[in-house]
Amino acid sequence: MEERKQIKNKVEWAKSTRLQQQLRQKYRVKDKEVKSSIRADKRAWLENQMDMAQKAASQGSMKTLYETINGICNIW
Repeated sequence: MEERKQIKNKVEWAKSTRLQQQLRQKYRVKDKEVKSSIRADKRAWLENQMDMAQKAASQGSMKTLYETINGICNIW
């Protein structure tokens, strides 16, 4: 994410249009990488939370189940 911010700043301060276009292309590529990484992390976190809820339900731990489901619902 830091690289993406640095490229964004370079695009804003670039003087020539050719350099701006090249930097914008780099920014688009880096932006797609960051966004896909965020989606994957979010998906993995949600899977982990759902596994915890399922284990709590099978063990009969209602407090843990409630806290896990409440955490998921408040975020989404």
